Amino acid sequence: MKKAIIFVFVLLVLSNTTPIFAEDIPLESEEATSPFLASTKETSDSDSLPDIETSKSASKIKGFLTLGLPEVMILPTSPFYPLKILWEKVVLFFTFDETKKVEMILKNAERRLSESYRLIENKSFDKAKDTLNTYNEQITLATNSLSELKELNSEDLIALVRKIEANTVKQQGVIDYFADKVGTKSSYYQDLQTISISGIKNAINSLVETNMATPSYELKQKIVDVLNSTQYDELVKSEIETMMNEKLLREIEKVKGANSNN
Repeated sequence: MKKAIIFVFVLLVLSNTTPIFAEDIPLESEEATSPFLASTKETSDSDSLPDIETSKSASKIKGFLTLGLPEVMILPTSPFYPLKILWEKVVLFFTFDETKKVEMILKNAERRLSESYRLIENKSFDKAKDTLNTYNEQITLATNSLSELKELNSEDLIALVRKIEANTVKQQGVIDYFADKVGTKSSYYQDLQTISISGIKNAINSLVETNMATPSYELKQKIVDVLNSTQYDELVKSEIETMMNEKLLREIEKVKGANSNN
């Protein structure tokens, strides 16, 4: 009985603090929440930055904005973070529409990327790595749910797959930022490569599961970079090539051809 009362009390507290735990406070307009759109924004001029009261340097803010990540206030280093995660789980549990549930998982996963970026800035590298792994787990959950949503309106299904692609591009950007911070000789570097490959495989799975190609040049270029890299063994490259459907393989070959002509 006491446990039930405590649980109800926690829910009441959380319900009154939804804006804090939801953290949907982007540092830029909605039209730039995708990296595909963010790349076209004028970010080279420091005067174009929003007026933000922060101790972070302008260059760090620009990097965060370029990825199109939402701002977060509560990080895994905070004692309130377990409440934030609890609130996400409660909201997800009471979301019965399968499409909205996948959308919510993807939104939560995007928050993990924002948290990772901020943790890297704060040099909390272990927490950042753990949070990136959590991101992959959430994207895997979303990708596995796509098979149950094939009867969806095609536009709705495409929107979910495109969101996975967009999140993957953002994830790779956060990983690149992490690698720049710690260096290739760091003990974190191998883990980052593993996390990166896992994220790319999730994106490929979402495309194969729905029999789609991808319009994302950034994602296709990242796949090509992995296939051409000497840092990954042939088994990893073979696994990626085997995973891809014919549509995606053709798109990858086009990118390879364009690269060789430049």
